[in-house]
Amino acid sequence: QMSNLVKDALELYETRLATSDEKLKGSTDDAAKTDGAVKADDAANTDGVQPAKKKISINKGTFMRGSRAKAAARRGAKPARSASGTPSASAAKIRVKKPGGRKLRVMDKRYSEMELIQEGGSGAVYKSFDTLLDIPVAIKIISEKVSSNAAAMKELVAEARIAMGLSHTHIVRLHNIEQGNNFYYLVMEYIDGESLRDMLKRIEVFPPDIVLQILQVLDDALGYAHRRGIFHRDIKPDNIMVTSDGLLKTIDFGLACLGETFRRGGEIAGTPYYMSPEEMACEVPDQRTDVFSVGVMMHECLYGSLPLHGDDSDLDNPLNYVPLANPKLPESIQKVLQKSFAKDRHERWQSMHEFSDALSEAIKQEYDLA
Repeated sequence: QMSNLVKDALELYETRLATSDEKLKGSTDDAAKTDGAVKADDAANTDGVQPAKKKISINKGTFMRGSRAKAAARRGAKPARSASGTPSASAAKIRVKKPGGRKLRVMDKRYSEMELIQEGGSGAVYKSFDTLLDIPVAIKIISEKVSSNAAAMKELVAEARIAMGLSHTHIVRLHNIEQGNNFYYLVMEYIDGESLRDMLKRIEVFPPDIVLQILQVLDDALGYAHRRGIFHRDIKPDNIMVTSDGLLKTIDFGLACLGETFRRGGEIAGTPYYMSPEEMACEVPDQRTDVFSVGVMMHECLYGSLPLHGDDSDLDNPLNYVPLANPKLPESIQKVLQKSFAKDRHERWQSMHEFSDALSEAIKQEYDLA
């Protein structure tokens, strides 16, 4: 029997969004894959074989796996053209407005004029167009503060090299890292869609079956990265995107190192409420670091708010936030989530797959889902 909370959320969800009847299809990777299975993954990617499709019914599209979303992306914006139909001369340079009003040039005729998407502490993201590959791309120009920090840039370049090796349907592809005139910029796959943060603002609470499917897709994507020794370390609703075709993508793989560099210098960098205790302490991360962040995000998706402050929390200092699952959630779900919040990572779920299985089973039993 559904709780009144979820019933109310479902009613709100149904009145605000146009839903479809497409259900989750396919299967996720097993997080316990052997080294041989990992090599098989790589061979499949080399051969151009994509993971099996998964679809999630929500909004006007679906979160899905497969090639249809990629085909749609290739039908995106074209480069600026003159009245005669030839590429505009403006494609010879990128001129963008930097925060503070100064103009910036990226001397690479490959990329056309850029449109500001968002700004943040580590830089600004622009939509651009790769005139060589004939595809839209996102370009993140690293802020002067970060670009001028030699330690931060050294770590970013090292992380970017690793992140560029990830090839997965649910992970935004990092194409390259380049150096301009006294600054660096990242060229990434462009996502035409919205973040889970935007969706949560509109929907407030996701229905349990949708949470299940988001969780399974994250298990697939993060499990793929974890098996290769790569950890996101900045999972939050803002870094989970949903394309206009409904494909769920994780973004900003490889960028969490910037926050770590500044935290080691005594600054607060990152989003504290989603950050594990070991991240706060600048310790070496592992897969359980991402389990903590995903647990906080799943609580937010199921209940509509962050976990409560536990007894050991310092309400005046978000760095000392100790999550506590809301007691209004079903007890079995509380227990699974609370284990993902454990301060000692040895007491958490030990992998994304283990956490996903436990939470999926609790949600299915509590809400009578097949």
